[in-house]
Amino acid sequence: MNKIRATLIATVLTLPTLATVNAATAPICKELTNAAGSNIVGFIDPVLCNTDPSIKQLVNSNQFPDVSYLGLCYVSRGAINVLWGTKELTVKTASAWTDSSSTFGVPVIFPPTNPPSLYGVGYIGTVATQWAISDNEGKDLGVIYTRDTINLGENLATAGSEDDVVIGGSKLFEGAKGTIKLRSVQLQSGSVEVGTLGGKLCINSQEQNKN
Repeated sequence: MNKIRATLIATVLTLPTLATVNAATAPICKELTNAAGSNIVGFIDPVLCNTDPSIKQLVNSNQFPDVSYLGLCYVSRGAINVLWGTKELTVKTASAWTDSSSTFGVPVIFPPTNPPSLYGVGYIGTVATQWAISDNEGKDLGVIYTRDTINLGENLATAGSEDDVVIGGSKLFEGAKGTIKLRSVQLQSGSVEVGTLGGKLCINSQEQNKN
C-alpha cells in the first residue's frame, strides 16, 4: 500500500500545475510603436489592383471572401520599420477595398484640395490589409490580416486615423489578435504619409515557441 501511495505522489508531483499550463498557453501581447528615432513610419502608394503581386496574394489568401479588385489598391513604399515591444520589425502592407465599399460607387481617396473638398462623396469604405512581417535580419515571420472602415467623407489633408482590427495571421502570427492604429496625412500625389503607428498585437505563446 505504501508503495502504491508513494508512486501516486511521485506521479502527481511530475504533472504540470495549472499555473504552468496557463503560462504556456497565455497570449503574448506587446505594444506597437514607431521605430526609434522615426517621426514618419513610411508611405503608402496607390496602385492598379490587378497588376500588383502583393494585392493578388491578399485576394488569394481567402482571408477576405468579400475583397475585390475594385478601384485603386494601396501598397507600402518599401518596408516600414516598427517596434513590437522592443523587437524591431519590418512590414510591407497591401490593402484592397471590400465589395461592400461599392454600395455608393467606386471608392477613391482623392488628393487634398485647397480649400478642402469632400472625399469619395462622403461614404464609408471597408479596407482589407495584409501585413507581411520580417525581423531586422530579413527572416520571414509571417503575415497578419486586418479590417478597417474609413469615412471617405473626411478631409484627410489635415490628418486621418485608422483602427485596423487584426482578424488572423500565419506562422508566428497564426491566431493573432489586436488593433493597429495609424495616423496619416493624404498627399497631393495621392499617396499617404503614415506619421505614427500604435496599438497592441497579441500572439499565441505556443506559436512563438515554434519560431
